[in-house]
Amino acid sequence: MGSDPNERPGEDDADDADTERSEPGRSRVGAPIVLLSRPVSTPTPLPAISATRMHDAVSRVPLFAGLSQAQLARLARIAQERLYGSGELIFRIGDSSEGLFIVLEGTVKITRTISEVGEETLAVLRTGQHFGEMSLIDDDATRSATATAHHRVRALLLPRRDLRDLMFVDRGLAHDLLWRFVRRLTRRVRETNDRLAMLSASAKF
Repeated sequence: MGSDPNERPGEDDADDADTERSEPGRSRVGAPIVLLSRPVSTPTPLPAISATRMHDAVSRVPLFAGLSQAQLARLARIAQERLYGSGELIFRIGDSSEGLFIVLEGTVKITRTISEVGEETLAVLRTGQHFGEMSLIDDDATRSATATAHHRVRALLLPRRDLRDLMFVDRGLAHDLLWRFVRRLTRRVRETNDRLAMLSASAKF
């Protein structure tokens, strides 16, 4: 059939283009387009901790209260800085133990899945508190719970091997730390037992 003499060249093409523009979420080839409601942002990296602040951070940890400046300096030299984003896994139950963690900033949630109860929060640790000390006492220790950064966390890691080597050389440090670990672990065991007993009782109702 002949074309309409009143039809302007390119009019159909323009109509098609208008149709394409009028369909949000579709590309010109018909593929879906993902529309973001807001741009994805990347957290601003935290500045690296200085050696002076590393020493200061170690000296403020209650676990190390009363140690000499020389002992604190040795601990600061083996410490490693670790950064975790909000919700990031630090370690999972059953993982091999890296060493002792100390929270400098943020909060860490310690959890464990309990039969017939589900995931239970055992502790929420804040600035100055530590976790993972069992790896320094038990040679075959694996993580007995899961640790997650509840908010963005800056932590110090005292590697297991380095800390044990330091304790072997400095017997005074070893005596003080092990005694503190035992007292701390005893308190945590009592708190956990009380919590589990309460959960077990509530699960019956």
